[in-house]
Amino acid sequence: MAKKIVILDDSKTIHGSLELALSELIKSNQLFVTKYTDPIDFLADIENESINFDLMFSDINMPQMSGLEVVKRVKSNDKYRNKKILMLTTDSSDEAKQIGKDIGVTGWIVKPFNSTKILKAVKQLLGV
Repeated sequence: MAKKIVILDDSKTIHGSLELALSELIKSNQLFVTKYTDPIDFLADIENESINFDLMFSDINMPQMSGLEVVKRVKSNDKYRNKKILMLTTDSSDEAKQIGKDIGVTGWIVKPFNSTKILKAVKQLLGV
């Protein structure tokens, strides 16, 4: 059964870059990807429990809401409390990383990223 990944980033370019990095796993039906550009839409689907995922990539700096606030809300729902979340961001400050760790972020990948690092992280976290 395919593992489910959510990409939450206001940049469609990032969506495309991640899909390209994961294309081998997507084409072989090991991964299924759902993309969101708006955290409000994503959180509505979380609240409705109309989406499930094994791993989420989230940007921090989005116009509608911080990715860290999104993670707090996701982790407050028992259904998603233990889900793996990778922050994909330009913010590499120790302060932001500590906040992320405190709210349950699994890992931190700094933009720009390379495909090899993304693929390695996904394989390690999801066992695909």
